[in-house]
Amino acid sequence: MTHHRTDRTAVNFVRLSVYILGFLLALEWLRPIHLLVDYTYFEWFIVYAVLCFLISFLRLNMVWSFLIKASSLILILNHIFLPESLFSESSRQFISDEWSINFQALMDRQWHDLTAFFQTLLLFLLIALLSYLLYFWLITMKRVFVFVALTIVFVAIMDTFTAYEANDAIIRLVILSLLTLTFNTYVKNRDRHQLIINFSSWFERLLFPLSIITAFVLFFSYQAPKQEPVWRDPVPFITSTAEQFTNGDQGRVGYGEDSSQLGGGFSDDDTVIFETETTSNHYWRIETKDTYTGAGWEQSIDLNFQPLTSGDLDHNTSSVERSWQEASVFYQDTIDFDRVVYPYGLYDLSFEEDSEFVYDPYAHIVEQENEEQALTDGQLDMNVRSVDLTEDLLQSASRDGMEQVDDRYLQLPEDLPERVIDLAYEIVEDETTPYDEAMAIERYFEQEDFVYQTEDIPIPEDDEDYVDQFLFETRAGYCDNYSTSMVVMLRALGIPARWAQGFTSGDVIESVDEDVDRYEVRNNNAHSWVEAYLPGVGWVPFEPTIGFSGEDMEHELSDDPLDDFDDTPEEDESELEEDEEADEDEQETDEDETDEELDELEEDETDPLTEADTDDGFGYWPYVFILLTVLILALFFKWKWLLRQYFIWRYLPLEHVDDFDKAYQQLLKLLNQMGYKRLTGQTLHSYAKDLDERLNARDMTALTENYGRLLYRAETTLENPEQLQKHYQAMIDAILS
Repeated sequence: MTHHRTDRTAVNFVRLSVYILGFLLALEWLRPIHLLVDYTYFEWFIVYAVLCFLISFLRLNMVWSFLIKASSLILILNHIFLPESLFSESSRQFISDEWSINFQALMDRQWHDLTAFFQTLLLFLLIALLSYLLYFWLITMKRVFVFVALTIVFVAIMDTFTAYEANDAIIRLVILSLLTLTFNTYVKNRDRHQLIINFSSWFERLLFPLSIITAFVLFFSYQAPKQEPVWRDPVPFITSTAEQFTNGDQGRVGYGEDSSQLGGGFSDDDTVIFETETTSNHYWRIETKDTYTGAGWEQSIDLNFQPLTSGDLDHNTSSVERSWQEASVFYQDTIDFDRVVYPYGLYDLSFEEDSEFVYDPYAHIVEQENEEQALTDGQLDMNVRSVDLTEDLLQSASRDGMEQVDDRYLQLPEDLPERVIDLAYEIVEDETTPYDEAMAIERYFEQEDFVYQTEDIPIPEDDEDYVDQFLFETRAGYCDNYSTSMVVMLRALGIPARWAQGFTSGDVIESVDEDVDRYEVRNNNAHSWVEAYLPGVGWVPFEPTIGFSGEDMEHELSDDPLDDFDDTPEEDESELEEDEEADEDEQETDEDETDEELDELEEDETDPLTEADTDDGFGYWPYVFILLTVLILALFFKWKWLLRQYFIWRYLPLEHVDDFDKAYQQLLKLLNQMGYKRLTGQTLHSYAKDLDERLNARDMTALTENYGRLLYRAETTLENPEQLQKHYQAMIDAILS
């Protein structure tokens, strides 16, 4: 009797410990929610969780349990939200208004309109449900591992996709998980084998050494130096991969390093990439490319980064007066971006202390020398020397000196269709200077029936040229089509040109002071444009894309035609979207049809951002919360049905002897887990007979008789497998009904 009482006390203590540890694990689900939603009354969730878990563990009568949980919930909500006592007129009016607002929001599926009162109520109800569910899984079913694994996955997801930092949470999870699994294993072994275990001896031999080793390993793991993550931010990869399945061949707008295959449509993306503070709006350059393949753009010279010093990106020898400006760039924490965006006229830039930058003099790419340091860790400060080129200076440029420019900027594919070259000469036949010729090509797209379009854009076949297809067949596309076509036609005329990629200036979100505005630049602002070399002036950017005025561009001046280092346009990406309104005064002259196209374009550009601006800050969390609630309810109410479907899918049909042997063994395990335990020393036939009496059937006896024949007679084939399958399915239905 003494041994029995001691063992029972030990088991009850361990069960209580498992439940307390489960409660502490459950708190790890609430911590990220507190950070993301920023409840000022978060402590009440903890108080209510403790109360619900205590009531569930004490196994109070269902009526009393419901009354205590419900009354406590009402009192807490009254304390947090109601203006007066629960039964006052103002409180009744408040509850009535809340009911009307939230009911309408649910009917309209406007999750953002759900009030804080209703969201808090849902979270309290979820805590109450979770307390019962955890008792069932941890104490009744003893399924600890599933809950531990789900908790770790949840915390990892929160750490990856939100601002929640799980550094300390992971340490807590390791400790709690090891202790929970250890205690639960003790209880399961005791119940399974009907053993009487000396708890104090078990504690000394297993639990205490395990605790010491765990503490030792955690301490040194925490103090030891850690390698930077190889995959700093998996979010861009995951989202882009998901879009390949949801959008098919249609991509997503944004900057991309690979521009070797242009074409194809794309979808909008309002993801904020970076913010800037500057006295004037700029195009933000990333890189340029020089080789047109007929399908896209490549860089003819491998990247060769060199240390960046002040002035390396500003090789101006012109006497044109320049003005100094300052600009700052703030990359968003949620993006993975290792290249520096910079405006025209960049003189120098600084980041964190001891940060060094490198650049490639041909592709004009700027990166950090220390690849382990993220651009999201601070702000980029830039000094910019801007210049306004006069019409007289641009018109003064002649063709003298163009022959000294690297042939890379005159390269064209050998199989470029002749009609592309003929069109270029036809457009500029009345022009006399290189600048006038470039402007004529830039205006050509406005004056003809070209349209800006981001969907249903074909990708050229192997025997088709990308520019030829756009100019003579589709006549519809986005910035990649327009910029590439202009570069090719300029080169056909003997004017050096290159393709640039980056971002437009974005949208003003606030004024910092009288002179400085803060801009928000999204993936939708990714863009490509043209740079042409004019002797005596330098590399000058041009904006041929319909709907873009190019007002934000500035020009870099250089008297050296061999100089490839300039602060001009940015590299293009595989897919881009417009985000700026067209300047009708600058882009069009007198054609009503062009006016209508620009008006339609402006509507397309503003609609996505207008919708994004209506976001009230909750983002997708209402959807996540509702989905988690539905999944938990489904697991709670339908776990038997799901388990039944699994057994039928996994072990039926019974076609071979091995199939039946595996299915029967798993059936015995399921019976044991569901409480139909086989006594020590009890034969299978006796066990089957007892089960059939309890279940009022003969299915287990029939299965056991067939199993005995296979076991003792070594039969190699099943006798009447269809009937065995019916008995097996009937047993599964009876156990999991």
